[in-house]
Amino acid sequence: MASMGAALTSALSSLSPLDWCIVAAYLILSLALGVYFTKRASGSMASYFVSDRNMSWWLLGTSMVATTFAADTPLAVTGWVRTEGIWKNWFWWNYVFSHVFIVLVFARLWRRAEVITDNELNEIRYSGKPAAFLRGFKAFYYSTLFNFIVMGWVISAMAKVLKIFFGVDTTVAIVICISIAFFYTMMSGLWGVALTDFLQYFIALTGTVILAYVVIKSPEIGGFSG
Repeated sequence: MASMGAALTSALSSLSPLDWCIVAAYLILSLALGVYFTKRASGSMASYFVSDRNMSWWLLGTSMVATTFAADTPLAVTGWVRTEGIWKNWFWWNYVFSHVFIVLVFARLWRRAEVITDNELNEIRYSGKPAAFLRGFKAFYYSTLFNFIVMGWVISAMAKVLKIFFGVDTTVAIVICISIAFFYTMMSGLWGVALTDFLQYFIALTGTVILAYVVIKSPEIGGFSG
């Protein structure tokens, strides 16, 4: 394990100018998407939050999948399989059922109701103070308690990647990650987020396959027959 870590450190310390250019190009492209879709997203609230309900299904679907794919996903899943077994993947496989149900059943109902968020349905279906309380509670829970944990988990993982690969201080790495995500998200709305997700997903998926191949072929593992 130590030899593998030493090899990784040696490889990372020899990043060429081309490597840095690729990283910079990716960051610039992500920010450029945010700037490009600023005008389209600023048309109305519906344009910003639901892209005028005019986005292709394949782009929305890929964005949903990409949302569950963070910098630490390959490492986390590998750790689960090694320590607990394949069954541990049901921790996230279970979302398949709810997502399929949402797409096939709830999505068309939400579209027909012309709501911006599913939380609005609470006051459309019900009425009075209980409905308002439920809507407010869900908004607070998901926008703070739930998402703070998820964002902290994901941003912390990316900060560790930047620290190990590029020697960036953890605090600086966190500020960089938050700034980039905040910039293109706030400027471009759902259009920019979905397209950036699409780009990031295929880059991450390709990198994961390459990483898996390199790790399996390493002397410590011994290849596919080792």
